[in-house]
Amino acid sequence: MCFLIIVILLLNVTLVIIKSTFANPTYTIATEDFCWSADRFPLKVLIDVNQWSTQEYVVAVHEALDSWVHGIWNYTDTYGSNLPNINYTFYVSNVNATSSPDVIITFSPTEIPPNSGIVGLTQSSWNPLTHEPVAPTIINVTTLQGTVPALFVEDTAMHEFGHALGLGHAAQATTSNGPELMYASSSKSQTTYPSTLDVYALTQLYQGTYDQPEVQLPSTMPYVMLSGQGLPPQPSPTPTPTPTTPYVQDVISIAVILIVIVITLVIWRANKKMEHSQVPPPESPPIETPQNSKGQ
Repeated sequence: MCFLIIVILLLNVTLVIIKSTFANPTYTIATEDFCWSADRFPLKVLIDVNQWSTQEYVVAVHEALDSWVHGIWNYTDTYGSNLPNINYTFYVSNVNATSSPDVIITFSPTEIPPNSGIVGLTQSSWNPLTHEPVAPTIINVTTLQGTVPALFVEDTAMHEFGHALGLGHAAQATTSNGPELMYASSSKSQTTYPSTLDVYALTQLYQGTYDQPEVQLPSTMPYVMLSGQGLPPQPSPTPTPTPTTPYVQDVISIAVILIVIVITLVIWRANKKMEHSQVPPPESPPIETPQNSKGQ
């Protein structure tokens, strides 16, 4: 009986380990302690043209903002949400400048600060009581003295605008169909769009749940990069099991070894019983037939 109990316990441990190993992965992102009130939209976004920018870069920033609008539309059209109408009005300093911008996007000749490896930086301040941003939010994008391609500027500006909306950094680098826009070192060399995680986090933030170190995407929602062309998100492929960690591998190895030991003991005990049953019984001592008594 005790062997049977041990086997059952070991099997339960093994099943728990297998379940945890192949469970759905979690995808998370942080949020800031502020969000824009609904009546602040459309945000006034001013592009500060300087010697480190080109017309191509201005167009790239415009496309970055459009990608956010399209990505949010894709999300709400597919999943619905109570987000405010997040959009913007575009201003360029040497064309149609505004004196009261909500967000200013400017360009730097070097990394920010120099030799830091940081290519984009967002500076925001807000009222800690109302959680309302104090305009303007400043976004700085390096062009490395005007040498980077437009896609670099577009992806950097899109990432930084996510911070301006109130998002922190995502914990993972990729979605199931492309890069994660809000990862700390997101791609600057391939087309990137907001993900379902990014917009879901905005829905939580704009409901008044501020400064969360971790917003987790619901397991029922695919983790995908949202298209920038006004199309619904691509279906999530069949999820693959996440790799086991060394700790899990060690536990599995120990569990397998214990199971083998128990099975070996069970077989050994069964063999001993069989050997015992096959030993012939000892011969009975001869029974002496009592002799007839003779009288004297």
